Amino acid sequence: FLARGNVKVTQLDNRQFASQEIRGNTISQDVYVDDEGVLIQLDPATPRVNLHGWQIHYNYGTHIGTMESAKGKVGHNYITGKKFEIYPDKIIIREGTITKCSAEKPDYHTSAQLIEIYPNDKMYMYDCDFWIGKVLVSHRDRYVADISPGAESSSSEFPRVRYNNDDGLVVSQKREY
Repeated sequence: FLARGNVKVTQLDNRQFASQEIRGNTISQDVYVDDEGVLIQLDPATPRVNLHGWQIHYNYGTHIGTMESAKGKVGHNYITGKKFEIYPDKIIIREGTITKCSAEKPDYHTSAQLIEIYPNDKMYMYDCDFWIGKVLVSHRDRYVADISPGAESSSSEFPRVRYNNDDGLVVSQKREY
């Protein structure tokens, strides 16, 4: 099929794709967006995903897909990446960034060569750097974060960034010896 206009392809309680043009094959269950498109994850059991990207391919039968040069939100994190790989149990981001700062140019972020997100469980980052603005603050070969519901960010591997009216921008890091 080929659809043009304000096109949305949705599988109930799963994923929705939107673009001005979507092509696909109902027999093989493949969907293609050659230009810019949006991926929205609708499954109430997993974190909300809203990604804008290019060159989208997704198979509704296998629940596997790819997306190029994407940015958006996964759960409470703002994410960018050169390539996203979508699997039933995880999302892999190559050459990506992640932050909780919603600014167009975030005050802080973490960049990584590879990010693996297992929704409601863990996030793994490889060859990653923590940045405040354009200043490199810290580097780790591997970083693991607990992103399960109710988990508190207790990691001391990267500094914690927050803002309050009294102190302004606050950068803190807990170290135990």
